[in-house]
Amino acid sequence: MLNQYSTQQLCEQFPEVLQQVERGSSIEITKEGKSVAIILSTEEYHRLISRQSSFWQALEKFRQHTNLEELEIDSDVFEGVRDSTPGREVIW
Repeated sequence: MLNQYSTQQLCEQFPEVLQQVERGSSIEITKEGKSVAIILSTEEYHRLISRQSSFWQALEKFRQHTNLEELEIDSDVFEGVRDSTPGREVIW
């Protein structure tokens, strides 16, 4: 469970909050009873963003881990999905 502080409490107790984050805790910040932010350690932030992949990486992973035949989907279902036209004319 996240530790929770209001924006007022955060202003008053920032050094203590920062120590908690440094020890690995994540802190939820609330304003008028609504969650507005999460403070987390740099290490946790980098761990989370390293999981993100590009669209192309996600598509390749999907293709590697999904057996279309098993799902009774023809392998050519993706053929012709991308529009091969050059696009609209741009006037400078």
